[in-house]
Amino acid sequence: NLLAALSGIRDNPITVFIAFLFQGLALWWNIFFTFAVIGVFDWLQTTQLDSNMCILIYVGLGISYYWTFQVILHIVSVTTAGAIGGWWHKEDADSCCPKPVWRAFF
Repeated sequence: NLLAALSGIRDNPITVFIAFLFQGLALWWNIFFTFAVIGVFDWLQTTQLDSNMCILIYVGLGISYYWTFQVILHIVSVTTAGAIGGWWHKEDADSCCPKPVWRAFF
């Protein structure tokens, strides 16, 4: 199973590029969200909001972070699965950027 998976990835090198691209995007999202949470924390310290409202804001931020991070991860998973599925059925084997990769990505 591992040899088959590695052969599929080796025949579709664009999937590695997409994985690294989205790894960088995830890193950027973590840094951006850290600054956003610090900014919201500072803003909440200067306003007179009810503690339940503050908790609701933090829960919303947590859901937003989790949702976006999972979307980033699953885009890579679906793109890789599409590439491996196309490789398994030998669709567009000559190309460096096979059609199943782009169908799964977009």
